[in-house]
Amino acid sequence: MAEKAPVWQELLKRALIEKSDYSVAFALGTITLNGKPSVRYVGLKEVISIPSSANDISHSVVNSEPLDASTIESARRPEFSALVFTTDVRSPKCAEIQRNPACSLSTWAPESGIQLRIDGTAYIYKPAWSQQGAHPPEVWLRPDMQSSPSAPVVNKVESIIHQADLEVHSRALFDGLHSRTRAWHTRGIPGNPMDSYTQGEKEKWLEELQAGDSAETEAARNFALLLVVPEEVDIVQIVARGHDRRWHWKLSRDLSWTVTELVP
Repeated sequence: MAEKAPVWQELLKRALIEKSDYSVAFALGTITLNGKPSVRYVGLKEVISIPSSANDISHSVVNSEPLDASTIESARRPEFSALVFTTDVRSPKCAEIQRNPACSLSTWAPESGIQLRIDGTAYIYKPAWSQQGAHPPEVWLRPDMQSSPSAPVVNKVESIIHQADLEVHSRALFDGLHSRTRAWHTRGIPGNPMDSYTQGEKEKWLEELQAGDSAETEAARNFALLLVVPEEVDIVQIVARGHDRRWHWKLSRDLSWTVTELVP
């Protein structure tokens, strides 16, 4: 069955609106540089929806009914979606994504009994406004395009995402970071041993964390967006009464979605 506006997208938008801290936790799985799986939690900040044949762009706007068969069968014009997270560009996951952009996301919503799994491609976007002195700035941190068979797809995806004006949205997300989060984006490289800093440097940095103070320029230089473009999505809904349900979505070349109901 072809579906143009997938219900899972609307579920995520609704979850963002209902969440008090405007972040929905996902387990993100990537492949390390030595070929091992690595999973950590990341906070979903926004869902970008770009109609494939129109200029209207929606950002986390919800107008949908609870998950049921009638919603699954609904259809609108094809939309292209990207899930937006923020990250420190020095984080190991960014290097892993540059090496292999294939990734998986998973979350569990106990209040609705829904398990959501997403397989897709990840992209790192370094805002031009954060790169002082770079002429011109390279905003996309790409995998090796010469050896990647997905180069045409990557270029097409980047072209579509650019319609969303990521410069404006990245600035808004950066400005919305808690001051202590900004402090984490300054001196400390994620995953490095604390003893790699002198005692004086460490004490000064930890004092900044405690005070919630940070150098904005330095924090911005290490700030980036992590975008995941879903290609396959799986939802299992577990209910207290009645029958559990399961659906699987797959993205087609025309950016429409094919949905199939599966055995839970």
